[in-house]
Amino acid sequence: MSWFKITFSPEDINAGRARSIVQDFGDVYVASGGPRDAALFKRNDSMYIYYFSPGAARVAMQLIAGCSGVPCSAPVQSEVKLMAGDDRLEGISFADL
Repeated sequence: MSWFKITFSPEDINAGRARSIVQDFGDVYVASGGPRDAALFKRNDSMYIYYFSPGAARVAMQLIAGCSGVPCSAPVQSEVKLMAGDDRLEGISFADL
């Protein structure tokens, strides 16, 4: 499984869809037993781009597909902020600088 990202429009942000995706993923994360390799991140320099780790994609593919998520390269860890998931980030591989 690869990384996935969702890019929200300014209208999506104004409508609260980004907040909703964080809450919805949190619900899926808890329901799936809280896998340590499942996490949702937001790009630091953008309020519009959210990343799902491969473990997150495994448990939340229906959510990702419903928001038109697309496969992507792994982000650099210092360029993203954890929004939901296990903060130990075990088993999550990020891109190198």
